[in-house]
Amino acid sequence: METILSLQGLTHYFGGLRAVHDFNLELPQGALWGLIGPNGAGKTTIFNLITGVYKPTEGKIIFNGEDITGLKSHLIVEKGIARTFQNLRVFNGLTALDNIRIARQAKNNISLFDSFLYTRKFYEEEKQAKEEAMELLKIFNLQSRAYTLAKNLPYGELRRLEIARALATHPKLVLLDEPAAGMNPREVGNLMDLIHWIREQFKITIFLVEHQMRVVMGICERIKVLDFGETICDGSPEYVKCDPKVIEAYLGRVENA
Repeated sequence: METILSLQGLTHYFGGLRAVHDFNLELPQGALWGLIGPNGAGKTTIFNLITGVYKPTEGKIIFNGEDITGLKSHLIVEKGIARTFQNLRVFNGLTALDNIRIARQAKNNISLFDSFLYTRKFYEEEKQAKEEAMELLKIFNLQSRAYTLAKNLPYGELRRLEIARALATHPKLVLLDEPAAGMNPREVGNLMDLIHWIREQFKITIFLVEHQMRVVMGICERIKVLDFGETICDGSPEYVKCDPKVIEAYLGRVENA
């Protein structure tokens, strides 16, 4: 399968502290892969490097055959990479609908001239943006919350809103950073079904970080495991869950009695 994202020797330091070392990935188009590891392993740092929050100390990031290493975050969104965050980042003072409409601006085709003069093209674009936003709210079972301020939504609905907002940018690749965080078991099950459906319906590639093993083992086709910024395992869910290095990273070394 064609590679959509290639990470080549990705390394990053925070001062003298090495957060990620020589991370390599060849993510196929249409894949649903996972990245796991103990707290502080470097998972979110890798997402931040891919999306331009940090510039890697070493290595390259190739997306759709183009070197995007060091690009600003808004340019990376325009290229076709969207993400959610471990700690929710929604606009609390805006409605659910407006949160999605703002994200849709990344694909806006109107000029500054159209915006100032409220041309016909401006109104047509605004109408299309609202229709697409309402459709996404419907997909995520949030249509009844369209005009509710984000700050008044329960946590599980905010998680779904953030994924919907990412999809509003028309991405080719979506990075999900702990999408099941704070969800109850029923919500987690629904989320797993939803992620599968999104991948097929929108024809996108998904790369996710998640601590809930039920999610990772249940939906990911391949998993990479980090520990102290190093890749310690890479393979199918069945292979990863039995690997001694992975077990040790999560549970500690088991000494002989």
